Amino acid sequence: MKALFALLLVPVAAHAWQFEAGVGVSKSLDSGDGIWTQQGAQQNREQLRASAYMAGVTGDLWEHGALSVSWHADYTYLGRTAVSCVCVPDADYSLQTHRVINAQAPTGRFNGFGHTQGISLILEPGVTWHGLRFTAEGGPWMYWDTWHETLVDNTSGGQLNASHRTTPEVGFVAGVGVSSGKLSVKYRYYSVKQAWNPYPGLVTGAHVLMLTYRF
Repeated sequence: MKALFALLLVPVAAHAWQFEAGVGVSKSLDSGDGIWTQQGAQQNREQLRASAYMAGVTGDLWEHGALSVSWHADYTYLGRTAVSCVCVPDADYSLQTHRVINAQAPTGRFNGFGHTQGISLILEPGVTWHGLRFTAEGGPWMYWDTWHETLVDNTSGGQLNASHRTTPEVGFVAGVGVSSGKLSVKYRYYSVKQAWNPYPGLVTGAHVLMLTYRF
């Protein structure tokens, strides 16, 4: 984990830096049918689109003609996600057909919500053409995936806390962008591991489209 922050020390110490911030929209990828949702069950709802925000610092590492390399150290909040459904036991549901196969099966109400946030360290090579800089991006990010889940048994009324325990994890960020002066439009993909701790979270990754500005 210390190596992630060590990567940042050289460019920050050797090159001028600027603040940057961004706002956009994220589309999270869920863990699939049969984990916290059942697509064919009653009242199945998913909220996977959300507003996303970013703030951090950036600077230039190298430039030669139209070619250049920049770095970014950013905090990113991917937004709130939520799901709910009136689900049946796994044995009474078909993952192949996405349908309840026993209409008389007992049901439980699942409700969950959470968010994903983290810190990324990104290298950004680019080429400038007719005043526009076209870039590719990539690097690690350390993130926290928070997920609160409750199950209420519709027969007994009993309640189970099946929340994911939040711990720091390491994934990757990859993307592309185009910038004009201090303003940029970026697409990034953020990976999120599906860890059972002791229960899994919802999100396995997120596509993010964001407008950013250097100050």
